[in-house]
Amino acid sequence: MPEETLRGRYIRQVEVLSQLRNLQDEVCKEAEAMALVYDLEKDVRFRQGRERGMVEGE
Repeated sequence: MPEETLRGRYIRQVEVLSQLRNLQDEVCKEAEAMALVYDLEKDVRFRQGRERGMVEGE
C-alpha cells in the first residue's frame, strides 16, 4: 500500500477517535498543517536503534 494511502488512513482513524473527546476540529487543523515528509534519521527512536545496532554489530 502506498505511503500516502496509509497516511490518509491513519489520519482518518485519528479523526474518528478525536470525536470521542470533542477534538476533531483541532485534529483536522493539525492534519492540514502536517508536514508531508518525515525525516526518519532525525527521529530519536531511529537514532537509538541505529546506535544499538552498531554496538551489537561490533
